[in-house]
Amino acid sequence: MSPDGFSVYIPPGFAHGFQALEEGTAVFYKVTAEYDKKAKWGIRYDDPDLGILWPIKEAVVSDKDSGWPRLRDAELMTPQGEGRGRRRKPMKIIVTYGLGFIESNFIRYWLSSYPRVSVVNVDAMTYAADPDNLAGVKGDCAFVKAGLNDSEVMLWLAKDADAIVNFAAESHVDRSISDSSPLPALQRHGRPLVIGGS
Repeated sequence: MSPDGFSVYIPPGFAHGFQALEEGTAVFYKVTAEYDKKAKWGIRYDDPDLGILWPIKEAVVSDKDSGWPRLRDAELMTPQGEGRGRRRKPMKIIVTYGLGFIESNFIRYWLSSYPRVSVVNVDAMTYAADPDNLAGVKGDCAFVKAGLNDSEVMLWLAKDADAIVNFAAESHVDRSISDSSPLPALQRHGRPLVIGGS
């Protein structure tokens, strides 16, 4: 605690920043664990999304601090024991048959609401697929042409996925009457594969 009785407690996992307004300012840290450079993490102090009104506009900032990403582009930090942190990769979601109308709107919503989410759209490009549904989509969205029955592809994609949102379905009644074989195949092999792979 400083002579004037002023100190700030920052819980583990929280970001903090300060700006020295006078020459000769000294800042001291009291920490709950030994220094670990792997726990270092940061965001840009002048990120407009944060809306911080710094008193000094043209501040002297180190190369390290000026090189941090914006919050929307930064990796999340989660607590790992007392006073430590670790970097976490962006959440990866697999969306099956994402070129449909409802499915593409789901993808657009997630990417616009959660910029750090990575979406992998797996679609077999059947009659219900329309690439225009995702035209101009912004964000980390990859496309893989495959069906749920493509076991090797699905298992490979699922190994590092955080979640799988399965929209695959055969809902056109007229098509199910003319050829119902895809329906039981999708039910028997595709969905159990998604559940087992995740």
